[in-house]
Amino acid sequence: MIDEKHEPAGWISSIDIINKTGISRATLNNYIKMNILPRPHVKKPEEVSVRARMLGYFPKSVIDVIEQIKILKGQGYTIKAILEKLNNDDLIDPSGGAIMPEESGSQDITDAGKFRQPQKRYPPSISAERKYPLDDPFSVRRNIINDLLRQRMPTLTSFCVLVANLQNSVRLCAELPPYEYFELINQICVSVEGSFKQYYGVHGKHAGTGMLYYFLKERDNQYMINAVLCALEIRKNIKQIDMKWKVRKGWFNELQLNIGINEGEEYFGTIQAAPGAEFTALGDTVNHAGRLSDFARCGAIWTTKSLINKLGDKEKKSIRYGIRHIGKDHEVLIEDSFGRIMDIMIADNVKNSGFMDIATLAITEIVGPR
Repeated sequence: MIDEKHEPAGWISSIDIINKTGISRATLNNYIKMNILPRPHVKKPEEVSVRARMLGYFPKSVIDVIEQIKILKGQGYTIKAILEKLNNDDLIDPSGGAIMPEESGSQDITDAGKFRQPQKRYPPSISAERKYPLDDPFSVRRNIINDLLRQRMPTLTSFCVLVANLQNSVRLCAELPPYEYFELINQICVSVEGSFKQYYGVHGKHAGTGMLYYFLKERDNQYMINAVLCALEIRKNIKQIDMKWKVRKGWFNELQLNIGINEGEEYFGTIQAAPGAEFTALGDTVNHAGRLSDFARCGAIWTTKSLINKLGDKEKKSIRYGIRHIGKDHEVLIEDSFGRIMDIMIADNVKNSGFMDIATLAITEIVGPR
């Protein structure tokens, strides 16, 4: 039974759930039938404005669960896959503890097997200060998103953003039959998604046809180097896909993702879009990353001087970066150096005018691991 003295702080009515989340009553009932949400405690409503004789009350933690479902739907998961994710992953309540069934009347609340106390394990590469259980990257990403959702949005957040665009995508689409083009794009997306999960990237909204992922600070001071390492792994995986398609098609096309990375502190929030909410950061941080992705060619990875300067000494030494200087008959990489876009652009290139808005931005190319 619910302790009615604590009801205002820990429980919420079905009407409030529908109003806060935007789901329909039919959807709420379906989630209960599928054991995604606990069965409500039914009692007479205390609100004078409610005309119903009886009203269902739920733990407030169901709001987080519904938001998780909306996010997973937005990422293309089926309801069956979502159910498996919620059954297998750890759900965290707003107070930081695991959501557990009530001791009394637990049969009416939920199956005790649905929620369990997570085992907190921290890999050597991540500070033990991190509050998220690292049983798998998906849990980490979801818990970070849940923390943001529990805050009053938009929220000023420190983060890195990675934008990747497939070079010559229009030409590839024209050359390939539709079924092969979709097969190629799906292979790239699967490969890229695996890397983002490994480095705790969170999918974001991109105005173009490319991919955009956020790496949130959230007590992890390695979020910037994680974005760089993720980009390097993506490039390595795309080369493997490129080789397979060269053998398969016998062509000379190069499959390459051009990548731009930037860091900053911007207001981070959600935009409602069918079938769920999409996370978006406003400001120049994302815009500059997108422009760097447009500037990059031949699978290059470009980032800003400000990001490199904020890396620790050990992190800087783990990667090679610099500016390529082209002579009459050779090219030289000047390592640990930077350049303004206006000084790097090839003279008389008609595309240069498109980058005049970021012409003075100091950048460097991530060449590879050291």
